[in-house]
Amino acid sequence: TLISYYQVKLTCQSMVRPDNAMKAALTTIILAVVFSPILAPAGDTNTFSAPGTGVSVVKPPNWIFLTTQQHIENLKRATLKDEERMKWLREHPTPPDVGIMKYREPFDDVNPNVMIFVAPLGQYPTNDLVRTLSGLVADRQKRFKNFSVVISPKQTTLAGYTSASTKFHYDLEVPDGRRFPAWGEMWLLPHKGQLVIVVLELRQDEKTGKRAEFDPIMESLKLN
Repeated sequence: TLISYYQVKLTCQSMVRPDNAMKAALTTIILAVVFSPILAPAGDTNTFSAPGTGVSVVKPPNWIFLTTQQHIENLKRATLKDEERMKWLREHPTPPDVGIMKYREPFDDVNPNVMIFVAPLGQYPTNDLVRTLSGLVADRQKRFKNFSVVISPKQTTLAGYTSASTKFHYDLEVPDGRRFPAWGEMWLLPHKGQLVIVVLELRQDEKTGKRAEFDPIMESLKLN
């Protein structure tokens, strides 16, 4: 598969206040331990619910939830411009809090996916969602080739919740040198002292999945 969710967690860590850097690193480790066992759905087979963060989301019946093992295997096949960061990510394979993909792995193309990360809101330099998102986008631009912002970070809503969002294009590259034109969108939502980060990814030409397929997933998001 070609998915870049692993970059989000590391990008978030790079933006923490210096005096909170160690705390942020420990938080990431704790989240990995706490959430890895529940990456599989709770209750019915299409609904993910995490009482600890209040996040729940429903996937289409034919899509799948990401497992921790799949996350580790994906890292082995991924590349970044920054090789040192890629090495660190492989050595510290922290999965997203929720991961949903259209196809089962392995999948030799851009696998349409939605990833949700939850982090303490206080670890960021500002509570301004648009400014925080702009910082995440700027860092992401350094990591991916042919990165361009299609819609600049702006205030909006997602599933009725206040958020900031952006849209961007970039290349996803695999170790054999092939590149795939990717389309990404990102939202930041504040929730009970946490920052919920939602990222979707698909091919720009929509050959492996249509953007409209993501709408029911996004509309199902609940923050309790």
